[in-house]
Amino acid sequence: MWQNISHRSLGEKTSPINNSPISEVAEKLTDLKVSRQNLTKLMNLEIWAIVTTTDDFFPGFWYRFMSNRQLALKKLVQREKDLPKK
Repeated sequence: MWQNISHRSLGEKTSPINNSPISEVAEKLTDLKVSRQNLTKLMNLEIWAIVTTTDDFFPGFWYRFMSNRQLALKKLVQREKDLPKK
């Protein structure tokens, strides 16, 4: 899961030769992309931990939660369809 995480710190230059503004912007964009990917992985791990813990304390809770969420979404979509068009 964590094998694609870059080991260089954010803002660390990859090469001292590329000092042009274009390469700096490209490097910053790459840093932002890696940072966003790491944040997404961390959030996924946190959600997994919450789901696992909740199911340990209240077996079947997550299944019921997701079933209720699916039903609520279906009702919302139906309500949106039933609204008059402007």
